[in-house]
Amino acid sequence: MIELILVGSGKRVYEDFYPILKYLNHKKKIKLKAIVNRTRENSDDMIKEFKCSYYKNLDELFIDNESCMNIILSVHQSIKDNYVLKLLKKNYNVFIDTPPSHKIKFLNSLSYFKSKITFAEDQILNPIVLEFQKLIKENKENNFEFINNNFTTNYHFF
Repeated sequence: MIELILVGSGKRVYEDFYPILKYLNHKKKIKLKAIVNRTRENSDDMIKEFKCSYYKNLDELFIDNESCMNIILSVHQSIKDNYVLKLLKKNYNVFIDTPPSHKIKFLNSLSYFKSKITFAEDQILNPIVLEFQKLIKENKENNFEFINNNFTTNYHFF
């Protein structure tokens, strides 16, 4: 069973991730350990469903969870880069919804971390995606995993 922490609980999470998380939890494939979101009200349904912990921010999460964890990160693009960096510095494995960043220089700097960075992409002609694919091919030592790179289905299928 894979233990997960969900960072963010907005519309995308409820519409796209929640149904599959419920299914995988029921099948005993995953255990949602915690939800991190700035407002608890947005997370209440999932907290009750999964009987998991709630944290208002990453700092609170880090106090209780020092060991390597698996994170699903679904936050607004304006704070995503900052969150990714904080999580990787703690050696957490991160699944990032699309796009992973709007800054190729930032993505290039992530290749030095040992944690696994997985992301799904369905924006086939997005310039940052094309550059990031090139970066992954050039740097064989990174821990990036690119999901849905054939663009055959929407990444929300997870």
